Amino acid sequence: MPEQENRRENCHQISPQAFQMLLNWMSSRFRSMGFTLGLKTKSLPKGAVSEYVKGMGEEMGAAMGLLGIGVCLHGDLIHPPPVLKKLTRLQCTGMLEDFDSVMSVVQDTRDSQEDPHLMCYAGDWWTTFGPDTTAPDANLSQMFDWWVAQREICPKPLTLPDFASFNLSHMLAPDLKVLEEALGRMKADIAADIQITREELTRLCLCITETQLEIGRLQKTEAEAVEAEVARISLEPSHAEGRSAAPAI
Repeated sequence: MPEQENRRENCHQISPQAFQMLLNWMSSRFRSMGFTLGLKTKSLPKGAVSEYVKGMGEEMGAAMGLLGIGVCLHGDLIHPPPVLKKLTRLQCTGMLEDFDSVMSVVQDTRDSQEDPHLMCYAGDWWTTFGPDTTAPDANLSQMFDWWVAQREICPKPLTLPDFASFNLSHMLAPDLKVLEEALGRMKADIAADIQITREELTRLCLCITETQLEIGRLQKTEAEAVEAEVARISLEPSHAEGRSAAPAI
């Protein structure tokens, strides 16, 4: 229990942006769990699928509890990430074991910038889940520690406080400094993305050019082969006539 209380104190001390990042990471875990469930469903017996969904439910309970803490601490600066929000609705209606419903949520990437599927997760019990596996009981301490372990690779929150977007006069000097630094990072990220896109476009153009040259070479080879075959066939009748005419002479 002291360890659990310690994590609650840590949650109280992190900034609203970090708190939202924690929630986004937890929501991202559910996206990964859903994808993995889709891959494992046919190979798992019904009881194992129920155990798997139970594990998801355990983590969702921790995530919803943390969301409540975040809203109480930071108000409108905290919001439920897309996958967590949609899966909570499924859980409340008893549809969390409905395969098609879960897949429709985790495969919807239209608003996945906040909770995308990551390459790896700390505490990814679902990756090795099998017919005889027991899903772990998730709790706040575990979730917080797992998030800290991979916090550096987690996607950053996309939202800013409303007043920061529309009325900068409400912000204090330290807040303006933070905003300036954030905009600087955004500018650097955009520049990096543009450069990467240019490089990818250049690579794509080279691939297209090489493919077109190869197509041209194959078409030329094909045309030469057809021409040679036509010439060979055109000679065959004359040879046949010569052979049939010889006895008559």
